[in-house]
Amino acid sequence: MARYDREYLIKFSDDEAFDHIDDEDPRLLVNSCCVLSCDSVRSIPGHSTLEDDPEDSPSTLHCHAPDLSLAAERRQAFYRLLSVALLCLLFMTGQWIGGYFANSLAIMSDAAHLLSDFGSFLVSLVAIRLSMQPATKAMTFGYHRAEVVGAFISVLVIWLVTGILVYMAIERIRLGEYEVESNTMLLVAGLGVAVNIVMGAVLHGGCSVKHGHSHSGLGSSSSCSSTTHLVHPPAPPASAADHSVVLNGSTHQHQQSQRNINVRAALVHVIGDFLQSVGVLIAAIIIKLRPDCKIADPICTFVFSVIVLFTTCTVTRDVFKILLEGAPSGVHLSDEVDQISSVPGVLRVHSVNIWSLSVEKVAFTAHVVKKEDVDGETVLSAVLSRLRSRHPHWLCTVQVESFQPTMDHCKQCQLPDV
Repeated sequence: MARYDREYLIKFSDDEAFDHIDDEDPRLLVNSCCVLSCDSVRSIPGHSTLEDDPEDSPSTLHCHAPDLSLAAERRQAFYRLLSVALLCLLFMTGQWIGGYFANSLAIMSDAAHLLSDFGSFLVSLVAIRLSMQPATKAMTFGYHRAEVVGAFISVLVIWLVTGILVYMAIERIRLGEYEVESNTMLLVAGLGVAVNIVMGAVLHGGCSVKHGHSHSGLGSSSSCSSTTHLVHPPAPPASAADHSVVLNGSTHQHQQSQRNINVRAALVHVIGDFLQSVGVLIAAIIIKLRPDCKIADPICTFVFSVIVLFTTCTVTRDVFKILLEGAPSGVHLSDEVDQISSVPGVLRVHSVNIWSLSVEKVAFTAHVVKKEDVDGETVLSAVLSRLRSRHPHWLCTVQVESFQPTMDHCKQCQLPDV
């Protein structure tokens, strides 16, 4: 059973849940993930609070632990995006002014990209705030997918602005309007490269966060029932096979890097703007050295608009995969079925579903058919322990049932072929 000190809780817990500390009242917060132990922490509504060290019993370990690391990751992403949004707004204003005086479409197109970035940053900030809201009766999974929707809107804005800039570049070439103030263009473009490097560094530092928490609990099932159990099993022993480590008596998976999809989308914006600024800088240098090559200004817009569109491919793929409830990248249904099937007492596995609620949240459901002479509670505990050892952050629902002859012919009980 894991125990965490006060500093750990204050660092990773939700500000509102742990903002009042009473040093005269030591408590233990019992959750399905662990026992959160510190010198002084007030109780969280909906979670058990005990004065003494509880026993590991099904009647005690029944709650769900708050996902402290995910909350910390989202707060970090929120403040990084807020910092970049303010910097973006400041420099965008300067670029519009500089582009106007330089009469440079390339600079104004770069400023337009920053305008789209700023709007997208605001959408992402709202999306992250929404994703941190608790679940409701109508939204039982919470608002995790608000992040994905925010990232999708951000990508759409990139495409829209890029299309507008390409149209403006075509019109400039068609009309032959090439008058550009090279010195102002060179100065603003150089500042643009520097600012985008700063914004990229801020966002890149906030893209990854380590997740090492695992949920623990104990469910109950009748040996021949088909009742669904949404529970999290007790931590299995550490072994070399599951590559886990024991920290203060609790089994934790090696930390896996997770990326906030809104920060990724914002980083795509910044990378696109950086490439655009580099292109503008190159065009400014060419125009400075060769005043007769002012067509380089709209050509630069063409070239780097295509590059910017390509930078959105990865985020767009991930967004659609999550919205279509696809399995996470790197997770294969057949591997999970093989793992569950190898658990002692399991006869077969069917009706398996794996889908992403967000980049960080994955849901899993399965029907497990037990052997005739095996206790259903034992099979349930073993299957959930196996799942937890492989995927400690998944939301798992396992249904244990006895074999029925109709299962051989039921199409819904068959696993997909592709």
